Amino acid sequence: MSEFIVLAVSNGWVSSWPQQYAMFLILVFLAELVAGISGFVFRHEIKDILRVSYKSAMDKYDGTGPQSKTLDTIQRNLECCGSENYTDWGNTDYF
Repeated sequence: MSEFIVLAVSNGWVSSWPQQYAMFLILVFLAELVAGISGFVFRHEIKDILRVSYKSAMDKYDGTGPQSKTLDTIQRNLECCGSENYTDWGNTDYF
C-alpha cells in the first residue's frame, strides 16, 4: 500500500513539475525586471554611491592590502585610472 502512495505522489509531483518550472521562470523574470527598472530609476544615486566608495578606496590605498588589490584588479580589467581620471590619484596619500 505504501508503495502505491509513493508512486501516486511521485506521479502527481512529476506531472505538475512543468507548471512549477514555468511559474519559477516567470518569478525570475519579474525579479529581473524589477531589478532593471530599479537600477534605471536610481541610476544617479547608484553612480554617486559608487563614486564616493571608489574615492574612499583610493584614499585607503596602500599597495598591499586586500582593498588595494581589488582596486588594482578593477583598474587593470577596466583599463582605467581613478574614479574620474588619472588626476584623482594625485589627491591620495599613496602618491
